[in-house]
Amino acid sequence: MKAGISTACLFPELTERALGTLLGLGCDRVEIFLNSPSECGDAYTKGLARMLLSAGAVCTALHPYSSESEGSSFFGRYPRRFDDGVEEYKRYFHQCGILGADIVVFHGARTFFPVAKETYFERFARLTAVAASFGVRLCHENVVRFFCADPAFVRELRAAVPEAGFVLDIKQAVRAGVDPLEMLDAMGPSVRHLHLSDHSEAGDCLLPGNGKFDILHMVDRLKLMQFDGNLILELYRRNFESPEQLLTGMKYIQNICA
Repeated sequence: MKAGISTACLFPELTERALGTLLGLGCDRVEIFLNSPSECGDAYTKGLARMLLSAGAVCTALHPYSSESEGSSFFGRYPRRFDDGVEEYKRYFHQCGILGADIVVFHGARTFFPVAKETYFERFARLTAVAASFGVRLCHENVVRFFCADPAFVRELRAAVPEAGFVLDIKQAVRAGVDPLEMLDAMGPSVRHLHLSDHSEAGDCLLPGNGKFDILHMVDRLKLMQFDGNLILELYRRNFESPEQLLTGMKYIQNICA
């Protein structure tokens, strides 16, 4: 169990500059958030890989900017759109191979999207199998106003697609009115990755140690589940004053894990 930082924290800084900032601070474990189509090519991806190699750092996961369109791409009624969506996501799975990452973060469909659960599960299973053929695990994140914001839906998805993986996002659980530990229980041993933040009455997305969330208790629960993934600090740019604070937050998490 190790800690890292997402380049998403520095949005809208260009992805390569955000990565450079984190590596320059001494962060050796990152999640990379892609922000545009031009960041999906081999030449660009190899440039990021060289930056990681030079710094002795690793990429734990890839988070595509296209998360917002996953509902219409994968769960709609038009079959060719699903096929085209699979081809698009093959690019991300291929990029993972270049970067050394083994997880792609997936949001899925919003709750207003008209899709039957059986169709949702079948489509997710098909895309998961494609990811696996690249040596990558597609991990569904709990995002507010999306289907997987509901612990009951997560449990049903786990039962229907045993090979499914999940990303637990603490702030998204809070925004959905769900206890993060309840969501952790719903994901169970299928949780592979965490987006970590703190929260209190002062805000729902704070630097670790600046809120009231019992991170130590959560880490203990993860250890009991034999979790061996990554705890990635993911905040919004307005939630901290300087990049150096991100490193402080990461070290706070590292100390708890130790």
